[in-house]
Amino acid sequence: MFRTYRIESKNGNNIAFELDLSSFERALRTAETSNLTTIKLAKRDDLAFLSFESTTMSVIQDVPIEVLSSNVLQEVQEPDVGKPVVQLLSPSLRSLLNVVERLKSVDGTICISGNMAGELEMEARTEFAFMSTTWKDLGCAQQGKELVSMLCLTILNGDQICRSSK
Repeated sequence: MFRTYRIESKNGNNIAFELDLSSFERALRTAETSNLTTIKLAKRDDLAFLSFESTTMSVIQDVPIEVLSSNVLQEVQEPDVGKPVVQLLSPSLRSLLNVVERLKSVDGTICISGNMAGELEMEARTEFAFMSTTWKDLGCAQQGKELVSMLCLTILNGDQICRSSK
């Protein structure tokens, strides 16, 4: 994803921050159309930003962030999700985002399932509606057709994601 990168900090070259997902998504959509995008951590008037500079369109987009202190970072634990059962190559980010936006309009919970045959399905259902999309031949580590993993994502307030496995 990154051709080159440089991270420097007083915290072992780790910089942790929180950001609004919708703002980040808009910046990524703009960056996707550019040949080269530079992402910089910037600070103006005591406010921190991720600044996305797209060279193709000469666009600069700032995403407000809250930098987390090393004390807060020590309290944050990476969730133990275990070893992945299915590892698929992802469809394009644009394709995924378009499908998620459409499924979100049906229901706030999106179920994602995948199998070792390289199939990925996303679906949303309510009492009155059902919508799904399936990608095939995505490629994975091993072959087989048995459905081995399902993950449901609940979209909260349009920005936060809550995960639960089935």
